[in-house]
Amino acid sequence: MLGRIIHWNEMYLKPLKSTDSCDETFSRLILSSNVNMGVILSKIHDPEFKAERFFVAATELAQKLNDPEAERECWHEFGKFFQRNGRWDSAMMCQKKEIKITKMLNLKEEEVACRIDNIKLYLEIEKFDECKKHFKRIKDLTTELEDESLHSEITSLVWDIESIHKEIKEVPLEEPLGRAKLYLELGNNNILHQLGEIFLEVGMKRAAAKSAAEGLLNIIPGFKHTDEMSSMVQIGLMHIEAESSENTTLKPYDVQLAFNQTILFIIHREIKTRKLYLENCIKVYKRMIRLCRYYDKEATSEKWAVIAKAAKEQYHDLEESLAEDIEKTGIVNTSGPQTDDIDPLQKNLRVRINIKGTQVVIGLSCLKEYTTVKWISRQLINKTWRIYGERISIDYLIINGSKVQSPEAKIQISKGHKQEIRVHVKAHQKGLDEYYENVCSRLKIPIVPRLKDALKDHTDNELNLSGLALSSEDVPVLRFLLARKGPLDNLDLSANLLDDDAIIKLLTDMRCPRHVDLRSNLLTGKCLKHIFKIGQGRLSSLRVSYNKIESTSKHVISDLSALCTSLEVLDLEEH
Repeated sequence: MLGRIIHWNEMYLKPLKSTDSCDETFSRLILSSNVNMGVILSKIHDPEFKAERFFVAATELAQKLNDPEAERECWHEFGKFFQRNGRWDSAMMCQKKEIKITKMLNLKEEEVACRIDNIKLYLEIEKFDECKKHFKRIKDLTTELEDESLHSEITSLVWDIESIHKEIKEVPLEEPLGRAKLYLELGNNNILHQLGEIFLEVGMKRAAAKSAAEGLLNIIPGFKHTDEMSSMVQIGLMHIEAESSENTTLKPYDVQLAFNQTILFIIHREIKTRKLYLENCIKVYKRMIRLCRYYDKEATSEKWAVIAKAAKEQYHDLEESLAEDIEKTGIVNTSGPQTDDIDPLQKNLRVRINIKGTQVVIGLSCLKEYTTVKWISRQLINKTWRIYGERISIDYLIINGSKVQSPEAKIQISKGHKQEIRVHVKAHQKGLDEYYENVCSRLKIPIVPRLKDALKDHTDNELNLSGLALSSEDVPVLRFLLARKGPLDNLDLSANLLDDDAIIKLLTDMRCPRHVDLRSNLLTGKCLKHIFKIGQGRLSSLRVSYNKIESTSKHVISDLSALCTSLEVLDLEEH
């Protein structure tokens, strides 16, 4: 197939290359052909990386034509190619060039998309601090585009993946059976299964495959499952790894075929419940059909289609026989009408909840067929606190338009599409001292009692952190706290050990207060320009006396002050 594609492309380009090379129309046709060839080759098994040759040619031609939009597209596809092949530095270089062009052309939607791609790349290599550097810019752009849900979704994604990685690292792998502990003790809430599903959901197939493969390594060879739900963890991980390989260059056709057949063997061996057995078989059958069609194996795909159809008929017959029993049990069915597009085993809840006046969506994953209002509530309380720093009190759930309030009410988890539940809550922001404890716990930083006490005594509009010997080492925690705090009128950071970089980082992550007291720190004149720029339109008074600011002439200070027209008081007393 690879040889035929390249041959057809050369035949297509042959008459173009024989024309005047200066003709812009033909140059653009060649550019488009090179991009398309690069994309096609990057999506099939290309061990010689011939796709790279076409991307290089396309990028050089776009630059020669002085067409920044075409160049941006080239860098975009080139970056995706490098990322698929695990060439992280090259992928980052391409994404940085794409971001630069989108900013130059003021392409806000494209810049948001590129920054999200860059975040996904850093998530894959576990550089979470690099991910967070994009948050502020994405928030500003999505606010302008009136679509702030994107910012909420990407920040939730980063926090979720980071917290799961921290849980994984806490497992003592050096102990006997340590790796198996990840698999055995966590049971249906297997961490690596959760991580793989999150990656798969956002299109990060390579990362999903890696998580699933690591999870499968934790299973002791020859391990005998004690129950079906235990075996479902292994089968679920295998489903993730198989789906991650679809339409990618991760595994060739014969390897994917053999792996899916192995999944079927384990399903036959382990699952005795008829409904669960059929669901998992159908999932594999559908994947086999897609795999065969992708590789032009039409005859084989038709055979799998016949098998899948028979399994679906058996499944629907079984569903009808169970419908009356389900109704008698009083279980709330959230799945709605069943369709032929059912996608077994994927049981995802999407819960809409109001946080600080903003509708956000929180994802919950469940491997069991049924859950309760109590379980959903507990998961939501933990997630909203961990991600948003909010204490919530849940009044009731709204499922298919009906109010469900009883904690013990059972809910059937649908498969094959994402369920959505709305929650009516009373949300209360935790105190900064409680949020401080939470952040210290997550970052593995010891709690400083004097700082905790100061945070406990703060008011809505004022925060006094004076005389606490705060230094640059405290900046990571302070950045979290100040970013979570609402707008302040007064911020007192006097009599500490904060330098220029620390202050700039702290003020950048929050809405600048009207009155800022930075007396008796370690500041130099370097920080003044940044502070005035950050405080433009809001900063009213700034006190920076008793620092290391060198004697500055009045006209220089006046020039700096002009950067912040709202400034009324600048205290440089001893200078």
